[in-house]
Amino acid sequence: DSIKSLRACHISTSTETIFSLCNLKLLMDQLNSALKTLQNESSEAVCNASQGEHPKNYWAWRLERTINVLQSTLEAEERK
Repeated sequence: DSIKSLRACHISTSTETIFSLCNLKLLMDQLNSALKTLQNESSEAVCNASQGEHPKNYWAWRLERTINVLQSTLEAEERK
């Protein structure tokens, strides 16, 4: 797997980092890839197990939420 790195064309503030649109798209691609991997690993686990036993389910959920926020941000920026 070749992993493309995010270039340093972002603006850092004390509370957040703002990436350019091209880097947001690249970040989303990388997060989607990580999410698919986590989902594949989680599907091999027992479905009724607790979160403590299978924290990958939690991290897959968090990644999915992050991807949704990024997608909304991208769509809003592209409408401008």
